Amino acid sequence: MRALPGPVLALIAACLASCMAPPEREPSRSGLLVLLTDFGARDHYVAAIKGAAYRVNPQVRIEDITHEIAPFDIWEGALTLALAAKEFPPGTVFVAVVDPGVGTARKAIAMLTEAGRLYVAPDNGLLTFVARREGVVDVRDISALQPLGRPPSRTFHGRDLFAPAGALLAGGTPLGTMGLRLKDFVTLPVTDATLDGARLKGTVLRVDHYGNLVSNIPAELVAKAGLKKGDQLAVTVGTEAFGATFGATYADVPRGAAVALVDSLGHLELAINLGSLAERLKARPGLPVEVARK
Repeated sequence: MRALPGPVLALIAACLASCMAPPEREPSRSGLLVLLTDFGARDHYVAAIKGAAYRVNPQVRIEDITHEIAPFDIWEGALTLALAAKEFPPGTVFVAVVDPGVGTARKAIAMLTEAGRLYVAPDNGLLTFVARREGVVDVRDISALQPLGRPPSRTFHGRDLFAPAGALLAGGTPLGTMGLRLKDFVTLPVTDATLDGARLKGTVLRVDHYGNLVSNIPAELVAKAGLKKGDQLAVTVGTEAFGATFGATYADVPRGAAVALVDSLGHLELAINLGSLAERLKARPGLPVEVARK
């Protein structure tokens, strides 16, 4: 067997060092593990992932965001995670599992953000909004990890990989020891909101429990467009066009009428007073939104 030339060996060594190097900074851990899934409350799945976390870290403290994400809805999971995570302190570890590709070639990843929070999830876009909001310091491929000392089940990575990996991170395990560094990860196709002349353009980020459509159009852009309470608007969601009134509350329009307003999170929201706009339009996350004064 012929030996590799010295320069080639040096290049390989440098690559390995770069891939396995620890991130520039890792926060002290709070010992808190926060869960989000689409598992629901009926089955044993949530209890099972918590049990797996306790097996590797009996001292971990576990909190829940929700386990009622719509089945397989990566958009809803990604946005809900980002909205809740910003309220937690640095050093918190989040495990998010909405994983229609479980058992396939999709990667499992762990991420450290500039906000000092850590996230464990399938590499399917679930971390899109936390990455955009918080900035990314380091991402690791943890697909080969066996935190329970056995290969993960092909159908339950939440129990066998994600939750115990998160518990290890919450206990202080360095992120840099958990897998090779990744340069890229999967993100959802979100375009930034824009003001094109007098027309606001964005994307439906989320459909809430009431059927309201939450967009990615920020309050600052709404103000820049000069919209005022009572303005009559021409709205398009996907291919559906309709009229709406710009208001401050849902009750600013009659029952059954459409209203556009800035919600408590600072986003432009489209709704029907005492009704479901999502049901009326058959709307879903990811659809384009356009709003302009008539």
